[in-house]
Amino acid sequence: MSTNDVVLVRLIARRYRALQGLRTAIDAVALLLLWSLLQIPGASRRSGPYVIAVVVWAVLATWGESRAARFYRERFGRVVGEKSADSPAARVLLLWFVISMGGMIGVALPFVITYAAIITWRDWPYRSHWALLVITGLVFAVSFAGLASPHDLTDWQRRFVWTAAPVLAIVGLLDHRLLMRAMRTEALPDTEHADAI
Repeated sequence: MSTNDVVLVRLIARRYRALQGLRTAIDAVALLLLWSLLQIPGASRRSGPYVIAVVVWAVLATWGESRAARFYRERFGRVVGEKSADSPAARVLLLWFVISMGGMIGVALPFVITYAAIITWRDWPYRSHWALLVITGLVFAVSFAGLASPHDLTDWQRRFVWTAAPVLAIVGLLDHRLLMRAMRTEALPDTEHADAI
């Protein structure tokens, strides 16, 4: 076993939950859907179809998260001693809160950039794809500093969500790919049964 293999095994053992990239990709899709729902004018938000759409969004986001967790559990088993740090419902509520805060996306941007940079640095070279999120965040942070009006902020948020969410989905899928490659199981060669000898 090479040194790189040992480092990869250590990374998978320490970051197994974080490497479940399908969950990250589902969060990105949920972010786009939620953003789309919140773009509906305020008067229409009081209608029955809007409320039903929000409930459907929450159910689908929670179901997707649970289904991804089940996929990893069935594929690789449950990690002993692992306690879920977050529930699907908590993640859905967090997404809803962050987006509904409006301008808070710009304020939260330095934290997102820092988090992605820490992951990139800490897990280099295996998770270097997180640099995509750092670069996206830096580009939008620079453009955020130049906003002059509320209309500019709305336009900035739209461009940010429609750029960052696909990048986040790509990062999640690359994490998933890393986990799947590292955890692939090779078929053992067929051996003769003792009875046949």
